[in-house]
Amino acid sequence: GINAEYMGSGMGIRGTAWGELVVTNCFVPKDNVLGKEGQGTKVVFSMAQPYLIGGASVAVGLASGLYEHTKRHLKDRIVNGKAIGEKHGLHMRLMELGAKVEASRSLLYRACVETDQFLLPFHAKLFASETAIDIAREAMQLNGATGYVQGTLVERLTRDAFAIPLHFENNDMMKSFIGSMILKQ
Repeated sequence: GINAEYMGSGMGIRGTAWGELVVTNCFVPKDNVLGKEGQGTKVVFSMAQPYLIGGASVAVGLASGLYEHTKRHLKDRIVNGKAIGEKHGLHMRLMELGAKVEASRSLLYRACVETDQFLLPFHAKLFASETAIDIAREAMQLNGATGYVQGTLVERLTRDAFAIPLHFENNDMMKSFIGSMILKQ
């Protein structure tokens, strides 16, 4: 049969239930089997495109929120009479974060529009989720002590960003799948 096993609540994305589907001794009539025997991973990944676009969308939203919050902090935080964002190294880091957000957003838009490009949703989710983690790390650094305090926006969005690579298809599994598909092209 098929059983759903609840795994508890996660550190991030609090509105999502964490669980596992366990299939044991489950008979599927031959007419109901999707794809060819032994090709289950390919079938699952081919049906995953809407979820991947959803995951990429969440990741872009998280990265954008962290970026905007950090930009405000660098403008508003005054040390020795100047906004800390005026320091050369900090505004260069902020520029890099903005470029990463825009690159993620552009790849997501392409994945939404170019629906005949099978790998684009995979690339969009992978790139956007890894970008969200990169920006979360930078946001913690650039926001100083307030980037590491519990209960702040940075803390919540960082927890959520680290959950995205595990949701909507695991990033490590996707990398292997994408690599094999690229070699078959």
